[in-house]
Amino acid sequence: MNKITKAGIVLGSASALLVGLVAGVSAQTANESAQVAGTARAVGSTIELHINNNGKVLIRGIKVTGVSGNVVSGTIAWGSYSLPISINGASVTRVARRFGGTAAVSEISAGDFISVEGSLDQTQSALTVNATFIKDWSIQDKAATFSGTVSSVDAASNSFVLASRQRGSITVNVTASTTIMKGNQSATFADITTGATISAVSGTWDTVSNTLTANKVRIYVNERLLNRRIFEGTLQAIGGTTAPSTLTVQVGNTTYTVNVAANTTLITNKWNPTTLGAMTTGNKVRIYGSVEANNTGTIDALVVRDVSLK
Repeated sequence: MNKITKAGIVLGSASALLVGLVAGVSAQTANESAQVAGTARAVGSTIELHINNNGKVLIRGIKVTGVSGNVVSGTIAWGSYSLPISINGASVTRVARRFGGTAAVSEISAGDFISVEGSLDQTQSALTVNATFIKDWSIQDKAATFSGTVSSVDAASNSFVLASRQRGSITVNVTASTTIMKGNQSATFADITTGATISAVSGTWDTVSNTLTANKVRIYVNERLLNRRIFEGTLQAIGGTTAPSTLTVQVGNTTYTVNVAANTTLITNKWNPTTLGAMTTGNKVRIYGSVEANNTGTIDALVVRDVSLK
């Protein structure tokens, strides 16, 4: 393949339209070229242009000047000389962020620096590339996972601030597609409360604003608390005398709501069957059951034993 190389540009024989560019570049000083190249390198992309004999194109260091639908306009420049480039993103197979995450053409903005791979559109008089791959070096987002403690919650914006162990305070945005788990149970945004421990939150992290758009949030629950066990306390209230019903029971310093299902066993101190109607407030009760993962103030009772009933 015949090539002309000048100031970081490699041109194939199919690129006669760029001969003027080579001449223009040769007139610029090395200092001017270094300054512009340095700007591109600051966001990770050197200035570079390749067009092979087969029409395949690789361009790095394009500065975006505008976006209209799937068409991205931009320039590569050396000193006062610039070359306009039109990028057709209609057939692009992937748009990548600086750190490798997947993006979209719609996320590209004027002022961004991008790299493009594709093919030369030889039907156009101006330099036009039918892109198959675009990398936007200015989109700072990356896939990330964090853990920590919720320091505040903004219900109006469906977001919370995570005091993370990895990157300090991160604003986490929760969307309609975010999966929220509490332990191994499905949960909702309402389950994310100040002081809650987040064992893992993953999503797309904007490294500039330190903001994470969450794909999944897992709220920590001590799984031992979910095991079935005996709760002993004082009966405070009876929701109704026919199951299903609820009881309010004070256990130590904690007040529990106890769900009594139709198949919950009700017994006296001597293990004889009894009813909710026979129980009275102030009685001592023992409950065998487990707390709910999404509401640790609620017990699902398998057995309720009123030890005050002889």
